[in-house]
Amino acid sequence: MSTRACMTVLIAISMVMLLLPRSVACNGLSLQDSPPKQAASSQQPGIDNTMPGGESKPGVASHQAPGPIDPRTEQVKRTVRRIGLASKISVFLKNGDDLHGAVAALDQDKFQVAEIDLHQLITIEYKDVKKVRSGYGGINLFTGRRTSQPRWVVPVITAALMGMLIVPLFFLRD
Repeated sequence: MSTRACMTVLIAISMVMLLLPRSVACNGLSLQDSPPKQAASSQQPGIDNTMPGGESKPGVASHQAPGPIDPRTEQVKRTVRRIGLASKISVFLKNGDDLHGAVAALDQDKFQVAEIDLHQLITIEYKDVKKVRSGYGGINLFTGRRTSQPRWVVPVITAALMGMLIVPLFFLRD
């Protein structure tokens, strides 16, 4: 192979590696919290698991009934867990605010983000989140705020750059 062909292949491979999602590139090695298991002897207030002689009923464990489950909240929770601990995240809240940082802690009904611009640890409830994306987004030089570009922008720019590099190689053959 010629030097040009080797260089073209090397550039193409590096561009593909840049475009792959982080979870594919790392083979799913993200750190994720597993929900804590409840002890079998936990009791709800007002429910008595004892028999008349004071003995506990065998094999009876009371579980707290979960509240109404919002599908949007569950989707946000799955997305945050998929992104994983210590990963870059952009959180768009229902009140219009957006936060950019790293996931610091995961809980059943909330998670913490180490905000990169504010230099603070912020606790966010899943029900207050409108949308979640991985990554920080770029900084707008005019406003100084972070922007989150649509998903299609990076592949289009990459394809254009690849076209600008590869097409001249085919037309400028010696």
